Order: sequence, then structure tokens, then C-alpha cells
Amino acid sequence: MRTAIVKYMLSVIMIAVGCQLVTPLPAQAAERKTISVYVSDENLPKVTDEHLKMIDRLIVHFGRIAADGRLTLDKLPHLKQAATLQRIHAVNPRISIILSIGGGNDAARSEFDAMVRKASTRHAFVSSVKEALHAHQLDGVDIDWEFPKGSQQADLIALLRELRTATTTSGRKPSISMTGAPAKWYAEQNKFAEYQQYLDQIAIMTYDMRGFGSFKTYAGHHAGLYTAPDDPLDQSANSAVKHYQAHGAPTNKLMIGAAWYSRRFTSVPGVNHGLHQPVGDTQKAGEYHTTYDRLEREYINKNGYTRYWDNASKAPYLYNAARREFISYDDAESMKYKAEYIQQHNLQGIIVWRYLSDPQSNDALLRQLDRTLHGSAATSSTQQQSNHPQNTTLPPKAMHISQAEQSQPSQPQHEAALAAAGDNVPPPYYGGAAPIVLGGIGGAVYIWRRRRVARR
Repeated sequence: MRTAIVKYMLSVIMIAVGCQLVTPLPAQAAERKTISVYVSDENLPKVTDEHLKMIDRLIVHFGRIAADGRLTLDKLPHLKQAATLQRIHAVNPRISIILSIGGGNDAARSEFDAMVRKASTRHAFVSSVKEALHAHQLDGVDIDWEFPKGSQQADLIALLRELRTATTTSGRKPSISMTGAPAKWYAEQNKFAEYQQYLDQIAIMTYDMRGFGSFKTYAGHHAGLYTAPDDPLDQSANSAVKHYQAHGAPTNKLMIGAAWYSRRFTSVPGVNHGLHQPVGDTQKAGEYHTTYDRLEREYINKNGYTRYWDNASKAPYLYNAARREFISYDDAESMKYKAEYIQQHNLQGIIVWRYLSDPQSNDALLRQLDRTLHGSAATSSTQQQSNHPQNTTLPPKAMHISQAEQSQPSQPQHEAALAAAGDNVPPPYYGGAAPIVLGGIGGAVYIWRRRRVARR
């Protein structure tokens, strides 16, 4: 009798263990990746409730710096309206509303240059930032200084240290992030190892990687994930991440970028549909073109522009043979690959420039990020009814890797989560068999007691 009971219990345990081995890792086991979206003050009230629920950090741009070093919010009227921020937090209580200071223009750069060089103006800046965070109940600040020189590293470190010390109080620690260029020279001159302790995020602006200086000579991706073997210019999100890591930037604080706008190259030969071809008109090469919503309406598989896919770079592009125009942009497919890259390499998340004035045009892009990074399986009614070209059968794709590589499926989400978790898989994952084992033991005891009573 005892032998039968032992066999019964062993069988139950083996069944439980077998069931557990085929049970996928719960989505909560992997650290939640961050979706950060830049939005203009004008568009802040236009962010829909549904989109607010998908966003982790809503970054409002841009605060500026006055001559005395103090922060000014004169051009951000909606950010200063309590009702606007209350509505956002009511829809998504966990969202962080971040103020971005600076911007990519000469005036903003000069303001930072003047402010950081003196302790008095740094103090004025830090004090005014602290006041703004408290007055408007903001959750953090983003330093968008484009870009500090190597000779300014000591001033930058002092600024970040003083900002962290001043804004951290008992019970409250606002986030501090900084944006950086996706370039090797920038990584080499920045002392990430020294100042990363004061930062929560280091955002690499992996867009606008074509269209400036020597990066105007060949048509290509301005926001590509990887550098293709036949690309004469090594500019991509992957190469930027490696540069930052090599110079002391912690991987778990890094964020890569996505561009919801396009850049255009003209006078481009039709070889490879213009991809990686020399540009005839370098004066306008890589100029800012238009936003993604307009691409949907007027360009993607419309008016002579054909959408192609570069599988080596994981990026789409348009080419118009008659006009000899090449257009680089991001779409939902490239969003998916960027999100998977973030998971597989354990980055903190993604930054998006920027939320579009037409909320519906943000939907496919933001929903793809939410689905991949947050595990959301929701599908909007606009997607179900859409006849947009990117949701239909696409033209033949421009391939730049072998057929064997092309056939490899993308890593399943639960496998990516396991890879990211490594040896830190939480006990509940392995403990899911406990109820089955305990139930089996209870059943065995019950049978044993019943048979003892029957013998009596």
C-alpha cells in the first residue's frame, strides 16, 4: 500500500514539473521598458486618453534659459495649466510628465554655454528648475543640451551633480535625463562614467543621422537600427549604443530614438531604389521633409513613391524613380524591431520625436511600441478598418542579407523576457507547481486514510 502511495505522489510531482516547464514566463517577470514621447506644448492637450495609457514618460518641450541663468516657461502655457496636467494624471496615474530644457538650435546651445560656466548662474538655473518642478507637480527634467564640448565636461558634471542634490528631497526624487548625439565623437568626449550617477536616463537621439556634414553625401536611413554591410556611412542606433557602452554609459540607462518624421534626398540614382547611392544635390541632401501623418496621406505607395524595406538596417524607405527622390523615415515595422532590440539588449526604453498633431496618425506607431514593450495585445478600431498602404501587401523589399538570415523568425516575446531576466527569474515562475504538488500529496493522504478505515 505504501509503495502505491509513493508511486502516486512521484507521478503527481513529475506531472507538475512537466507542466511548469512548458509554462511561458509571465510578462511581469521582465522589467517594464519605457516609452518616452516628446510633445510640443501646443499638442499637449491633444494626446488622447488611449495614448496616455501607453506612454510612460511624456516629455514637454522646450523650457529655455534666461540671461540670468533662470529657467523660463514663457512659451509653455499649457504646461502651466493645472487642469491639463490633472487630466493626464487622472487618465494614467503612473505616467511621468517631464520638462525638457534646451533644444537643437544655436540659441538654446548658447544659453547652456553661458549658464554652466559660472557657479552663480548654475545656482540660479538649478533653483528655478526645483521651483518649477514643485509649482507644476512635474516628475522630472530632461537636459537637451546639443551638445556640450569636451572642454565643458567639468561644468556639465557640476550642473548635473547640483541639480540632483537640489531636487532630491525626503520622499521625492524627480528623474533627470540627458539627450546625446548618436556619434562616436560625442561618446568619446563625454565622461559618462563620472556623471551617470546623477542621471536616470541617457537618451541617444538615433535620428537625424543623415543630412549633416559628411552624412549628406549618400542617401540612406536617418533613423536606422543597424548599419548595412554596403552602407558607406556607419551611423545607426546599434553602433551608437556600442559607442556609449564603450565609454562608460550603463546599458540599463540607455534609450534609443524613433523618428515620426522623414528626411529627403534629391537627385538620387535609381540603383537599389536609391539606397546608399551618391547624392547629386548635396546642398539639400537629407533635409527635413515632413511628418509621418503626411507620409501616410500623400507618399507611402502614392503619387509615384514606392515603399521598400531594408532588411539589414531594419528600416523602411520610399523611392520615386521619376523624381529621383529618396525618403527615409520610421514606421510600425521598424518600431517593432527597435522595441525588440531594446528588450534583447536590456536598454531602458525608447524616445520618440515626436507626438503628431493628428492623434490618429500616432496610433499605429505608438500601438506597436506598446504591444512589443508592454505586452499589450489591444487593437484599435482605426487599425481594423484601415486601408492605409502600410497595412496592405507591400512591394518587393530591398534585401541586403542572405536568404538564410531572412528566414530566421524574430525572437518570441517570452523568450526575450527570459533572456533579459537571466538567472533572476522570480521564484513565482518556478513556484507555480506548488499547488499541484500539495494537491497531489493531499490526495494521497486522503486515499491512505480511506483504506485504513476500510480495513478496520
